[in-house]
Order: sequence, then C-alpha cells, then structure tokens
Amino acid sequence: MSYFLPLGSVVQLKGADQRVMIVGRVQLDAESNNLYDYSACPFPVGYLGAKQMVLFNNADIDKVSFIGCQDGEELKFRKYMEDKIAEQQRKVTE
Repeated sequence: MSYFLPLGSVVQLKGADQRVMIVGRVQLDAESNNLYDYSACPFPVGYLGAKQMVLFNNADIDKVSFIGCQDGEELKFRKYMEDKIAEQQRKVTE
C-alpha cells in the first residue's frame, strides 16, 4: 500500500468506536502546529463541523474498511505529495 490512502477511504482508528472517512491529507493543526497525515470526518454521518474533524497519522489506523478512488489523477497527486515530503525530509537531515 502506498504511504497515503486516497480521499474517501474509510478507516477504523485504534481505540475508536466509530469509523472515519478521510477528507484531507498532510494536515496542519492550527492550534498545536503539529502536522498529521490525515483529516477525517465521522462515518457514515459525514462532516458535522470543524470540531468533529479528526486528525491522525498512518500509525493510528487499526483497519482499512474501504479504499477511495485511485484513478490517474489521484495517483499523480499522491506521487507529488510523497515527492514533496521526501524533499522536505532530505532538507531536514542535511
């Protein structure tokens, strides 16, 4: 599996009762300034407001229930994101 799941993917997070649907990737928490792999909304109810959004990383995923659309546009954008992240990581270690 690629590092990033596509938008629309539905996952169960470790220790959570309700599944969430991924709606964003490479998300910055404005309050803590922490960077997360994903933002998600409750599934199946959907977006209920900013306070119900969940920020998490790949390591927090317990189970993938559904993988979102993986067409050419998604694959191209995912590669772009992964290349940019790798570039940033190289700069940090230099």
